[in-house]
Amino acid sequence: MTVPAQKDPKKEAFRLFEDGRYQESLQTCMGLPAADRDAAVEVLTATNLYYTRKPEDAEVCFRDLLQKMPDSSYVHSYLGKILEERGDEGAVAEYATAVHLDPTNQDALRSYAEYLLSRQDYRGALPVLRHLVQLAKKPGDVKHLMRAFIETGDAEEALALHAVSGGDSDRTHEY
Repeated sequence: MTVPAQKDPKKEAFRLFEDGRYQESLQTCMGLPAADRDAAVEVLTATNLYYTRKPEDAEVCFRDLLQKMPDSSYVHSYLGKILEERGDEGAVAEYATAVHLDPTNQDALRSYAEYLLSRQDYRGALPVLRHLVQLAKKPGDVKHLMRAFIETGDAEEALALHAVSGGDSDRTHEY
């Protein structure tokens, strides 16, 4: 007779997070013994705090994590999101750091580009958006890049991008 294996609480916390059950994931993380709280669990805890709309607590956790993991693109990216929501101009530095540390971090690139676009810094957003479109080729990213081209006076580049991205049948406002 075999004894059923107990669920690994860490794996369960990550599974709950992937399912979008952030509060349950947070509770599972908080219930772990201190010995089981490695860096991945600490990052998960901070991320859960962010998604459960506890920005002050999430910021404290992410700032603590920066002391331990100053080269984490993910931590810088989420700290940027928190600062942006608060209206803190330090968000741009966090996004820039996140992208510098990991130029393939699509979430950081997208957040950085959207931040720049929201401030109508179209020239600043162009290189970020170009890189993001090369990596992901998502329609929303292409539209943002087209908008940045148009706003900087380069409509021909926007049309060329539209043609290359297969947007001939999709006549968007940018087109």
